[in-house]
Amino acid sequence: MMTTPTVLPPLPKSKWSKHILLQGRSSLLPHLPATERFTSDALAARLRSDRRVIIKPALGEGGQYVCRITRMRSGYQIESGAGRERVSPLFPDLLAALPTWVTEKPCIVQAFVDLCPYRGRATDIRTIVQRNEQGQFELTGTFVKTAPDQAFVTNVKQGGAIDATHKYLRASVRGTKRQTAVWAVIQSVSLDIGQFLGDRFSNAVYGIDLGLDRSARVWIIEVNTQPNLGILGELDPRMKNRALALRRYNRQARVDGLQDAHTTSAALHARR
Repeated sequence: MMTTPTVLPPLPKSKWSKHILLQGRSSLLPHLPATERFTSDALAARLRSDRRVIIKPALGEGGQYVCRITRMRSGYQIESGAGRERVSPLFPDLLAALPTWVTEKPCIVQAFVDLCPYRGRATDIRTIVQRNEQGQFELTGTFVKTAPDQAFVTNVKQGGAIDATHKYLRASVRGTKRQTAVWAVIQSVSLDIGQFLGDRFSNAVYGIDLGLDRSARVWIIEVNTQPNLGILGELDPRMKNRALALRRYNRQARVDGLQDAHTTSAALHARR
């Protein structure tokens, strides 16, 4: 029996859905921080095992809504876009002091990754992977995002600055051999994510945020499907040109593929 050609769906936007998907790849499990859907019980359990946790909306973008909670001897410290606040060690007081968006939006609670700083500021790594002309995923760009002074959110929209990844690795990881090894893991994890998701979803580009902790372990922070490719030009015009060329190629390939699928589907329908 002949079937109508199918088109792969786009990757779900929810951070929780993405986390569940990545858990299905055994090679990525060592790089995934503990993550749960936010509930008061999930937050309490996470704070029992971790001194610091992160809460963020499942559908948040741009780093605008992120909350960090630190368990202290004298109580809890809450950090968010509204500033810092200390509350008593009573858990109900902590819940009452959380930003209103935590209860208004579906959120996730995640173990905090203590990022290896760059020039004294919190820093993470962005990699760009794209489907190339051979149908495989290729790492087309990378840079680091450094948070403003005293902040923990690195997103450029929230005042973060960018710099070259190799400079960060040189400053943060001792020894050329170890730097090379860490970079190999960054590349491997990024390409693994791209190929794993690319086999299941229609997205041809992923912007992957990775964290490097103080022991040089690589963690997956977030996977984005609409990364800013133009920003690559601030560091290396060659990265930008290759990334933009592949974006154009994949957009045209998708248009051609949809047209081919539509034509085949119409022909099959006419035969029935």
